[in-house]
Formats: sequence, C-alpha cells, structure tokens
Amino acid sequence: MSQINFTHNSLHIKSLIEAARKGFVPAQAVVTRVLSSYNISWTDVLTPVEVDEWLFRGASTGSVLAYDELKIINRSSAEEALQVSERTVGSVTLILRPALVYYIKQLRSGIPVLSLNN
Repeated sequence: MSQINFTHNSLHIKSLIEAARKGFVPAQAVVTRVLSSYNISWTDVLTPVEVDEWLFRGASTGSVLAYDELKIINRSSAEEALQVSERTVGSVTLILRPALVYYIKQLRSGIPVLSLNN
C-alpha cells in the first residue's frame, strides 16, 4: 500500500488554513493538529501569533483539542481560555461546552483525565 504525501500546498491543507484565516473558529481550533498529523510543521505556514490566537479562540469556545494544543505552547493562555469558556454562552460553546466543563472539573479535582497529549 502506498502512502500519500501531503504538504502545506495540498488543496485540503490550503483550504483549512484559508478557513482559519477567514475567522472560522472550528478550523482555527484544529489546524495545528491537522498539520501535525501530516508531519507538517505549523511554523512552516503559520505565525506564532496566529496559532496562539486561533487556539485561544478554539479553547475559549469549548474545544478540548484546542485547549490541549494551547496548553503545550502557552499554559497561561490556556488557563485564561478555560475561564472565558466557563463564562461564555454561544452557539459554538453550546455544542462543545459540556465536554470542556467536565474536563475542567476533572482537572481541578485532581482526578486523572484522558488528554490528547498523553
């Protein structure tokens, strides 16, 4: 079986990045993880400011994936995003909020939780 080699110039990668740059929060929340899954370094195509802002937006609207990614690059920003998520009510938050609230409670209680980075 042959493997397909994707690059940052692949159509679906370019489309994801374009959607993120246009402000689509779900794309912003997953872009670094998608790039990583194809062994593409986000530093080749994105700025640190973009990544920090996008992951913050994703985490603050309830994306556990974005929270886990943000925690790696900027722990204080990740904690701030959790606080924003706890106060925020919105359409995106309503979809993902229950999982994030559970995750936050588990973290604060000291109970081990499954992390995407463990």
